[in-house]
Amino acid sequence: MKYEEEEEEDLRVPQHRKISVLIGKARIESKHEVLDIGCGWGTFAIEVVKQTGCKYTGITLSKEQLNFAELKVKDAGLQDRIRFLLCDYRELPDTIKYDRIISWQLLGDY
Repeated sequence: MKYEEEEEEDLRVPQHRKISVLIGKARIESKHEVLDIGCGWGTFAIEVVKQTGCKYTGITLSKEQLNFAELKVKDAGLQDRIRFLLCDYRELPDTIKYDRIISWQLLGDY
């Protein structure tokens, strides 16, 4: 294994641990509809759905992130549980009610 591959693998472990902690703190369950404001590249979406079976909506202002995340979700076969919207959180349609609203990508490490 090359150094770059080892480093990438090493970075995934704490990232998955952080995601698992967030899922636990938010008490996300399979019955929940989750909204993620500033959803990033799709990693959290896939992990939260795999770990809990919830339904997930992620919003972003980045077309690049949206396209990349949609490809990752398709590759994971989770399109029926995950959707992404390109919009500002203030422009969300009010037709769906959410059980959990998170914004971990926007907050960073504060």
